[in-house]
Amino acid sequence: MGIVMTEPAIIFNDEVQPACLPGISDLVNPARQGSTTLVGFEDASSGGVTKYSWVNSKTFGSLLCFEALGALGSSGTQGRNSLYDILSRHHLCVLRPFKEAELSVAMDQDPRTGRVEVTGVGPVTDPSSNTPMAFTLTQTHTFWLELMVKNSIRLLL
Repeated sequence: MGIVMTEPAIIFNDEVQPACLPGISDLVNPARQGSTTLVGFEDASSGGVTKYSWVNSKTFGSLLCFEALGALGSSGTQGRNSLYDILSRHHLCVLRPFKEAELSVAMDQDPRTGRVEVTGVGPVTDPSSNTPMAFTLTQTHTFWLELMVKNSIRLLL
């Protein structure tokens, strides 16, 4: 993650909008089931980049990820998927092949506020199975991110 400051300022319109972080006091349900939108960019064949998105990608919270990985079979050590070893309560599993959306972030719309929020970053997967992807939840790092933003602004003054 990073903070980008631009000159001139970015002008928001129908196609350019901020993606917010979840609230610092938002609770993450480890038994969550639902869907998310994966958004990312890839190299375009004609040069530059192309935006892509996978809407309504099925998701599981960290507790249900373990069950999903167990159901995938024995691709990793000791009869389990190797992704099982790195998952914690700070992850969200997305049932989408890594090869389709490897450079993506997970985004959702907060039903209370209507804001689009970046809910997960840094997807990883078990190389032998390619599905699911585990995203690190941004909410669990919101305090640190807010501290970094405040320190960056203080240094600019």
